[in-house]
Amino acid sequence: PVLDRLIERACANNLSLQIAGVRIVQARAQLNKAIGSLFPQQQALSGSVDYTRLNDNASRLPGFTPNFTTDQVLFAASWEIDLWGKYRRSIESDEAALLANVASYDDALVTLVADVATTYVNLRTTEQRIRVADSNIVNFRESLRVASARFHAGETSLRDVQQATTVLAQTEAAI
Repeated sequence: PVLDRLIERACANNLSLQIAGVRIVQARAQLNKAIGSLFPQQQALSGSVDYTRLNDNASRLPGFTPNFTTDQVLFAASWEIDLWGKYRRSIESDEAALLANVASYDDALVTLVADVATTYVNLRTTEQRIRVADSNIVNFRESLRVASARFHAGETSLRDVQQATTVLAQTEAAI
């Protein structure tokens, strides 16, 4: 669970992974734009409404009102037939770019997860080695005490005491 939380945090806060994700979104947008090129494109849409009031002399004509409105809406569209495959090749290229960006994201994700997991395992291994070394120090101190006592009793030489001292010092230095 600790490693899972560390990986989640690393994925959420890793700038390289976020950049790779944004590149996927960008490639997807470019692909959608290329796909849209296959369809008619709207060029312009405009409209206007005019209000006109004629002078009072014109209003005396039977069946004629002095006020009237006109409106007009204009729309233009263009469409280029993809006769030579220009737009289809562009779509294929953008699909390949999208897949490449997805692969880059996957690569960044796998690398990040592997780095976090390796670092976590190394940390736990080092902690365990320190615990083992701490327990060894206790044992080596006892060995040094026994060797010193035997030396003072005349049962061993000074060499045994020096060896016990050296092993103890090396273990302490390793920590």
